[in-house]
Amino acid sequence: MTQAKKKPVDWPGVFKAWALENGAILLLAQFRYWLVPIPEQYVVWQQFIYGLVGSWFTVEGGMIMHLVMSKYVYKDTPYLSRSPFKNEQGLWDTLVSWFWCNCVANVVALALLIPVIMDVPSEEYESQRVEDMSWLVFFVKLAIMRVIVDVLFYVAHRIEHTPSVYWVHKKHHQHTSCHPIATNLNFHFIDILLEGFLPVFVGLKVLMALGFTNSFYEVSLLFAYMLWYETGSHTGKEIPTVSYFPPLAFITRPLGLDDDNVLFHDNHHTLNNCNYGITQWCDYLAGSRNVSPVPR
Repeated sequence: MTQAKKKPVDWPGVFKAWALENGAILLLAQFRYWLVPIPEQYVVWQQFIYGLVGSWFTVEGGMIMHLVMSKYVYKDTPYLSRSPFKNEQGLWDTLVSWFWCNCVANVVALALLIPVIMDVPSEEYESQRVEDMSWLVFFVKLAIMRVIVDVLFYVAHRIEHTPSVYWVHKKHHQHTSCHPIATNLNFHFIDILLEGFLPVFVGLKVLMALGFTNSFYEVSLLFAYMLWYETGSHTGKEIPTVSYFPPLAFITRPLGLDDDNVLFHDNHHTLNNCNYGITQWCDYLAGSRNVSPVPR
């Protein structure tokens, strides 16, 4: 029996995707850092503006970049659904969805976060202004954060699929195929807090407990990397700019470790009974992973 030849690695395509993904994430974090001054520790309105504008860059900015990637950069990549989601909302309806979803969630998250920031010792807060970060240490932090976010997302999402809590998550499953803007805005704000804010917040607290100090730029970058993957899972097509650990995607993607990242979550929207994690490994361990082609 003749074995099928393994498809050769498209190295130019691999490095193009690696550069686009990491470049976009770095740009989102850098813009926030350039445009929004670091707030004074005990000035609430400065903390609020810094957090709100930062969220716009890392979340909404990421959505727009995913839309550009899927619609223009990788326009020849087929959609996973034969009837891909068409965002028929007008501008006003999209703004209303954004307000009741992301905006309300951001306000609630900041109301929880700002008191924690104010409780940080002043000398530690000032040390977070230091910019000469070690990229090697940052990658260690990113790996720790990735694992924590994955586990907590899986637990929160699995709980949301229980009958007594499903009302929080039901709105998001109105979309059985995904769109990088509309689907990322189609949440109950409590859903956003449980799946988006809480895992990253706990991840930062764990890093602090482990003795890591994080500059404002590093925190922005950690948020950008985590939320890039979450918003990218709704692109509706298997584009190569949604990877598990983007700094090493030029290694993990040729090895097949980033195969089916978008299909994985798209199947969750279609089947609603599998793939509860944001990445695949928790479901692999739990036996709930399904990346088989599904009629759409």
